[in-house]
Amino acid sequence: MKALVYRGALRRLVWWQALVKMTLRGWLLLRRWQRVSYERRLLASLPQHQLNDIGVSRAEALNEAARPFWDLPD
Repeated sequence: MKALVYRGALRRLVWWQALVKMTLRGWLLLRRWQRVSYERRLLASLPQHQLNDIGVSRAEALNEAARPFWDLPD
């Protein structure tokens, strides 16, 4: 009887851990989307001399900034 109780408790624990893991992954993905969106806005707002310093043209910066937040870089 103890083995059945233990197995049931283990299943609940595994389910709970999976839920926590999925929630954490979702939270981290949302934070990454937010960060990428912020960085793209910053890139679009850089003056030309700073874009030249990093070797990016204005067109490339605007193209990158126009990408949707969920289109993450590799």
